[in-house]
Amino acid sequence: MFKKILPLSCLVFTPFVNANYLAGQLSTENGQPVKNALVEVIGGSQKTQTSEYGHFAIKPLPEGHYELHIVADGYVHKNIHIDVPATGLEGVKITLSQSPIEVIDVTASSFHTSQIESAMPVSVLSGEQLRQQQATTIGDSLKKVVGVHSNHHGSVAASPIIRGLDGPRVLMVQNGLDSGDVSRSGADHIISSNASTAKQIEVLRGPATLFYGNGAIGGVVNIVDGRIPQDTATEGQASLLYANNNSGKNASASYKTGFESTALYLDGFAYDNGNYHSAESEIENSDAQASGFTLGASQFLDNGSIGASYGFMNKQYGIPGHSHSPDTAHQDGHEDGHEDEHEDEHLLHEDDHDGEHDGEHAAHEERVYADMWQHRGQVKGEFNFADAFVQQVNFALGYTDYRHDEIEDGAVATRFDKQTFEIRNEFLHKEYHDWRGGWNVHYKRDAQQSKGEEAYAPDSTTENLAIAWIEEKHAGDFLIQLGMRLDEVKIKADPLSLQEIEFASHHDEHAEPHEEPHENEHEGEHDEHAITFNYSEHSFTPLSLTAGVVWDFTEGYNLGLAVSHAQRAPSVNELFAFGPHLASGVYEVGRAYELHEHDEHVDFELNASDLKLEKSNNLDLSFRKFSGNTGFVFNVFYNNIDNYYYQQKTEFTALVSAHEHEDEHLEEPEEAHAEDALNLDVYQYQSADAKLYGYEAQVFWQPNSDWKLEVGSDAVRAKLKSGENLPRTSPMRVYSHVKYQAVNYSIEGQLSRYFSQKNISQNETATTGYTVLDVYFNYYTNLAGQELKVFAKAENLTDEYAKVHTSLIKDEAPIMGRNISFGITTYF
Repeated sequence: MFKKILPLSCLVFTPFVNANYLAGQLSTENGQPVKNALVEVIGGSQKTQTSEYGHFAIKPLPEGHYELHIVADGYVHKNIHIDVPATGLEGVKITLSQSPIEVIDVTASSFHTSQIESAMPVSVLSGEQLRQQQATTIGDSLKKVVGVHSNHHGSVAASPIIRGLDGPRVLMVQNGLDSGDVSRSGADHIISSNASTAKQIEVLRGPATLFYGNGAIGGVVNIVDGRIPQDTATEGQASLLYANNNSGKNASASYKTGFESTALYLDGFAYDNGNYHSAESEIENSDAQASGFTLGASQFLDNGSIGASYGFMNKQYGIPGHSHSPDTAHQDGHEDGHEDEHEDEHLLHEDDHDGEHDGEHAAHEERVYADMWQHRGQVKGEFNFADAFVQQVNFALGYTDYRHDEIEDGAVATRFDKQTFEIRNEFLHKEYHDWRGGWNVHYKRDAQQSKGEEAYAPDSTTENLAIAWIEEKHAGDFLIQLGMRLDEVKIKADPLSLQEIEFASHHDEHAEPHEEPHENEHEGEHDEHAITFNYSEHSFTPLSLTAGVVWDFTEGYNLGLAVSHAQRAPSVNELFAFGPHLASGVYEVGRAYELHEHDEHVDFELNASDLKLEKSNNLDLSFRKFSGNTGFVFNVFYNNIDNYYYQQKTEFTALVSAHEHEDEHLEEPEEAHAEDALNLDVYQYQSADAKLYGYEAQVFWQPNSDWKLEVGSDAVRAKLKSGENLPRTSPMRVYSHVKYQAVNYSIEGQLSRYFSQKNISQNETATTGYTVLDVYFNYYTNLAGQELKVFAKAENLTDEYAKVHTSLIKDEAPIMGRNISFGITTYF
C-alpha cells in the first residue's frame, strides 16, 4: 500500500521550483487509474503519457489558457479547457468514461477529433482489427467496414466502394497525400498503398474533408503509416502469414527508433499468392506477387518537426477474366437473381475444374498480367507559434513516379505512366471568440501517359489549385463545424489516334459489323487506317460548402447533422476514354462523344461543348451512444447529385483484333495470333441526375471485459431521377460479430449476409445473395522477453459459392472459397 501512496503524495505535496508546469491524474468513473493514456496540448507540441498510476506532467507550459486532448484505449476521448497560472498548476483530476466503441482519433482531421465527434460519419480500422482484416488489397481489407463494399476484381485488385460511390469519387490518400496511381481509372488497376505496414485506415464518408481535394465528393480513404516518425521511441513489429486457398505467403516488418531529437523509420513487406479457388474452381490469372520498402526520418525542433521519407514498391498480378481467345471476351450475362437458379449457374463453371480447357481455347489462351512499380517521396513539417495569430503551420509535399505495364505472352502490350506532384499547406489560427480553424492552400499536378493496344484514354495533364477554409466552435453542448473549398481544375489532353473499330448490335446476331467511328471534320482527321480526336483544354471551378453540428444532448449520447454542397470536375477517363479496356472486358467510351446509329453504320463524334460539373447536395444524420456497456451508431444519408457521371452498358459490341496492328505492342509478343478477335461490350459514360440514399447501423454490447457483441447493417439505394437504377450498386448487408477475450487468447467470429441485388440497370443482370462465416483465433505469449501473437483465421468457413454484384467480372471471378490462414506476429 505504501508503494502505491508514495508516488501520488510526491506529486501532490512536493512544491515545484519551476512554475511552468501542469500535473494531474486520470481515473475512471469508479476511481481506478488510467495508464498509458495520451495527454497533449492542442495547438502545441507538448504531450505526455500517463504512468501506471494515471499520473501525468507537462513541462514546460507557460502561463495561459490551454485545451487538453486526452486519448485512452477503451475510453471516450476528452477535451478540457484549463487555465495555467504563472505559479503552475498541479493536482488536476480528470475522469474518463468507458466506451464499448473503439474510439480513435482521425488523423485526416485538422483538429484532434475522434470518429464520434464528427458531424460527418467516419470509420477507423486500426490495431488488432486491422491486422485481422488485412488483405493484399485495400478494398478487401475494408470490405467489412459498415457502409463500405469492395468492387472485387478477383483477389488481385479491389477498391473500396463507399455508399455506392467509387472510382474517381473516392479519393485514396496515404498520410494525407494522393496515392499517385491509376486505381481510380479502372477496376483492374491496383491501389499502390499497402495495408500490411499501415497503423490505421480511415474512411470518411461523403465530402467529409474539404482539405483533401476535388475527388473527395464520395469520401476519403486515408492509409496512415509511420514512414515519417512522430517520436523517438523504439518500437517495431514483424509478421508472417500463410494462407492455404491460394498458397499465399505474406511477410512484413516495421521498426522505429531515435536518439536525442532525431527519429528513424524502416519498413518492408513481401507477398506471393497463387491463383485462388472459389468453392467450385480455380480462378485463372488471379495470382499476385509484391514487395516494397520505406525509409523515413524526422528531426524534432523546439517548436515542431520536419521529416522525409522514400518508398518503393513493385507488384505483379494476374488479371482474372482476361484472355485473347477468339470471340470469348464477350459473354452474355446470365440472370442469377433467383435462388432456384443458383444450382444451374454452378454448371457454367464445371468445365473450369482441374484446369481443363477446350483444346482450341487452350491453343490461344494467353498469360496476361500487370507489372507495376512506384517510387514515392514525401516531406512533412509541423511548426507551432504560441504567441502568433497563425498558431500552427503544417505542410506536406509528395512526388510519385508510377508505371504499370500490362503484359501479354511475355510482351508489354500496354504501358501506363503517371507522375504526381502535390503540396498542401495548412495554416491554423489561435482561438478567436472560441472559433478555431484555418486555411489550406493545395496544389496537385497529375501527368498521365498510356501507350499500346489498350491505351483507351489520351495522354493528359490535370492541374488542381485550391483554397479551403474550415472553422469549428464549442457552444455549450453544441459543436459547430463549417467549411468551404474553391478549386480550379484544368485538363489538357493530347490527340488520341485509334485504329479501325467494328461495332455490332446485341439485337442482331447475324448483322455485319458496323463501320469504324466517324468524326466531326473540325475535331478529327480520318484516313483509311485511323481516326484522330483532337481535344481542347477544359477548365472547371468546383465550389464545395459544408456545415455540421454535433449536439451532446446528454452524457454519453450525441446527435450529428451535416449538410453539404459539393462539386466535382469529371476525370480524363470519364470525359475522353475511347478504346478497349481488356482487363475489364469492355470497350470504354467517354462522355465527350455522341453516339449515332445509322442504317449502315454506327459513329461516335466528339462533342465536348456541354461537359458539366457533377454537383451533389448531401444530408447526413447520425445518432450515437458511446459510453457504458452498450453503444450504437445509426447513420442515415441522402445524396442528390446533378450531372452524375456513370458507365452504362450499351446495346453494342466492338470487334477488336487482338494483334492486328503490331505497332500497338511496345514489345514483340512471343507468338501472335492474327486470327484472334475480341468482341467487347461497349460501355459509355453518361451524365444524368441521380439520387443515392441509405443507412448504416451498428449496435455494441460489452457486458464485461471478456465478451463483446456487435451487430450491424448497411444499405444504399442508387438510381437516376428518371427512375432507372444505377449499375453495380452494392446490396443490403447484415452481420453479427462476437468476441471472447481471455487473459492470453481470444476467439471471435463474424456471420455476414449479403442479400440478392435485383435493383439492376439496363443490360445488367441480378445477383444472388449469399452468407459468409469467418472465425478468428489469437494466442498471446512472450518469447525472449518479446510480446508474441500466434493467430489463425478461417474465412468463408462454409465454402460458399457467390458472385459480387459490384464487380465488372462477377461471372469470371466469384469470391474466394474456404481459406485457412496461420501466422505469427511479434512486437518489440
